[in-house]
Amino acid sequence: MCMCNMCKGAAMPNVTLTFDDELLERGRRHARSQNLSFNAFIRELVDQRTRPKENWLQEVFDLADKLEINSHGEKWTRDELYRY
Repeated sequence: MCMCNMCKGAAMPNVTLTFDDELLERGRRHARSQNLSFNAFIRELVDQRTRPKENWLQEVFDLADKLEINSHGEKWTRDELYRY
């Protein structure tokens, strides 16, 4: 039984996935770097990719806040932004 917030302790069906060794190891390393189990990592990916995009703009702002990016007041033109 899963105890993550997404599942709220509900019993979940098992799914068998097939990965080549390199992809599996990269996925496990990434999950560990995020303090997630590999199963939680896969669940999160599927949820992110299939969730309706009703709040996509809020997600962008939340991500920017999470990354703690600051322009320090500098502004760019649209043309300047497209160059990068």
